Amino acid sequence: MKTRLKTSLKIAAGILVAGQLAFFQNLSAQDGTVSAKAGITLSFNTEDSVKQVKATVTKVDAEGKVVPAPDVEMNIYAKKSFGLLPLGDPQTTDENGEITVDFPNDLPGDTLGNITVVAKFEDNEELGTMESSKSVKWGIPIIPEEAYFHKRALWASGSNAPLPLVITVTSMVAGAWAVIIYIIVLLTQIKKSANYEIKDQN
Repeated sequence: MKTRLKTSLKIAAGILVAGQLAFFQNLSAQDGTVSAKAGITLSFNTEDSVKQVKATVTKVDAEGKVVPAPDVEMNIYAKKSFGLLPLGDPQTTDENGEITVDFPNDLPGDTLGNITVVAKFEDNEELGTMESSKSVKWGIPIIPEEAYFHKRALWASGSNAPLPLVITVTSMVAGAWAVIIYIIVLLTQIKKSANYEIKDQN
């Protein structure tokens, strides 16, 4: 009797563990952030001085062929230090699985002008969530903050202050000390003159 009870408990425990594993695997598949059935390709083009970013979404159909994925709502971003900057409103891919956005001409990049562009869609019923990124040299090169302190500017350190400001301040300080020294000399001369007059009267 005890042997049968132990066997039944082991079988029940095994079924419970298997059910939990199946449940969590299914949950993980539903909440996955990357779909193995989808792909995003980014391309860049310039037409009449207008810079454009094109994102193409593809998927694998039932026959295992890679085909365009239409009707996928997605957005294109520029990656910045504070997060992702949208380059326009969200769009839905056309019959070719494509969306296109204009790239702004005044967007700062790194020191070489490189900007990372990100295409992303989330919580799609068929494809889940996916993103793709690619760098392009379309940004405005920025000067590192350290470089500002090595140039002569008002916000730089004292050794790199603008020459006119250095000359002006130095002249003012020198003039103030000159006046102070002149006053001290005059006071000394006045004191000597007063002592000389008192001795002369005696």
